[in-house]
Amino acid sequence: MDIRYKQNNFKLSLFFIIFIILFSCCAVAIQNPDKYITVLTPSTIIVILVSISGLIVSPYLCYFLLKWIVQSKYGLRISEEGIYNNSYFLKNQFIPWKEIIDISNQNKPDEKRIKILVKKPLNYLEGSDVLTKFFMKMQIKSSGTPIYINPYFLKASKEELFETLIKEWEKRK
Repeated sequence: MDIRYKQNNFKLSLFFIIFIILFSCCAVAIQNPDKYITVLTPSTIIVILVSISGLIVSPYLCYFLLKWIVQSKYGLRISEEGIYNNSYFLKNQFIPWKEIIDISNQNKPDEKRIKILVKKPLNYLEGSDVLTKFFMKMQIKSSGTPIYINPYFLKASKEELFETLIKEWEKRK
């Protein structure tokens, strides 16, 4: 029996719009960087660097958000075989139960994701683009896994999702 959690397309669309606005602001700021010197960006070079970063990262994130909105019928599917996580950046979205070592609920106040520790984390980077691999390798170094489930973009609470994942994983360990 499959358990499916729908994605929250309203939140995804809202973030998509925010990143388009950010891209537009960066495009304007890079044309006249002297005009945008503030306390946070005290020099022209910093304004240029922040603008270039925004011009690179915003389209990248817009691409993923648009892909999630258009392609996915569900954000997360829990099946007999494993977890299909369509709510994250990785190209390899299927996580078999036998690969999972631990599922943990991050208890930090600023951490809203559920961490899934797997046996071979680098295998989940295969087929991903260069920028995704770079950020996911940094995440592996800091937390031991590239796989998180973010309930923010799903129509489910973190607690409900965590309880369901633990219950289903315990059945199949």
